[in-house]
Amino acid sequence: MLTNLRVAFTGATSASAGTVQFYQCALNEAQTTSSNCIVAETGTYTIETINGARLMRFAGYAPTTFSTDENFYTEFGASVYRARQTKPVDSFKTSPSKRLNATAWASLRGQLALAN
Repeated sequence: MLTNLRVAFTGATSASAGTVQFYQCALNEAQTTSSNCIVAETGTYTIETINGARLMRFAGYAPTTFSTDENFYTEFGASVYRARQTKPVDSFKTSPSKRLNATAWASLRGQLALAN
């Protein structure tokens, strides 16, 4: 069964933060209609501006699948988009696949004018 996550804003603690109620809903096979929503966890939201773009993040929902990405929402023009960012988890930061290889390090070292 396909599901999707819905959120209702339940309170504002400031102009850039507040509380939310999460709902887990059934999603039809075409992924066009949600139904049978049930109450899930409560959580919070924050809005921050980074490099001129406002970002909205949600916290407090325990995902049901493993993901290395964190979803957030941003506005651009008159539209809102979902974006993803790698979660800041130590195991991902120290993974060999996240380290520079010899070619990348040589290039970076040259750009930074570091000695061998």
